[in-house]
Amino acid sequence: MSAKPDDSFDAEAKVAGAAAILSAIDFPLGKDEFRTKLRQDRICQILLAVADLTPTTPWKSAKVYGNEKASHAPRSRDIIIFLNKHYGTSISSGSYDDIRRKNLDYLVEAGLIVSSARREGASTNDGTRGYAISKEAASLLHGYGSSKWPALVKQFRRSHLPLPCNVRRRRGLSKSPFPMARRSNSRQALITGSKSP
Repeated sequence: MSAKPDDSFDAEAKVAGAAAILSAIDFPLGKDEFRTKLRQDRICQILLAVADLTPTTPWKSAKVYGNEKASHAPRSRDIIIFLNKHYGTSISSGSYDDIRRKNLDYLVEAGLIVSSARREGASTNDGTRGYAISKEAASLLHGYGSSKWPALVKQFRRSHLPLPCNVRRRRGLSKSPFPMARRSNSRQALITGSKSP
């Protein structure tokens, strides 16, 4: 059972604001991995969670790691707790890896979020690794809805390339030949290109 969001109307408005921010910087909402409304809402909610923005928190209060006022760098498990509490989601606590792979990695790639904010150089699977809003993205969030907003979007876009529509995480896996087994008269033979005795 999902928790009731802080205020349903405020939650929808805040998610719509996050979607407007992502669209303004050419984040590929509505394309490939983000075609469904659920996926679009989820990535927006995660951006809000990393910024510590509840449905009723003003945009100018978005937290940035390393800021003298706040060192907010939630782990993926903390993000799940935040979303379940403030946005009425019912994400399983065991879904922390999905949160990272399906959402955080894209936001990091877009320059909105910094990974390993708590521990620089932490490995991908380090459970203590935290995420934080980048300083450039903080300006976007803090200025959303203000008269400075268009200039802040231009500034961000000048320093960050748009995320390709079909970004996929590239793994450094090399392919190596692997002999395949085949049945031959009840005996196993390896297909290696040479005849077996």
